[in-house]
Amino acid sequence: MPLLKGKVADYLFNEIKNSYIAVPMWPNGSLETLLMVLERSKTLKIAHILSQLGRDHPDGIIRGALNVLFVSPLGEIKV
Repeated sequence: MPLLKGKVADYLFNEIKNSYIAVPMWPNGSLETLLMVLERSKTLKIAHILSQLGRDHPDGIIRGALNVLFVSPLGEIKV
């Protein structure tokens, strides 16, 4: 993402707190997965389980996470 401002990434890292994943979600429900922040140890466990199950869909980690923080690009991030 060549036009990404560092403040946006910093915001996601600061907001993840107790979540497994922080990912921007547009009003239509689409996710900006190129910009998401993952809690390493928790998401590695999810990825390992998905691999054992033969699940390779890219959104599997998000679906497998117990606590996902969805952030609005038009709300929180824009500010």
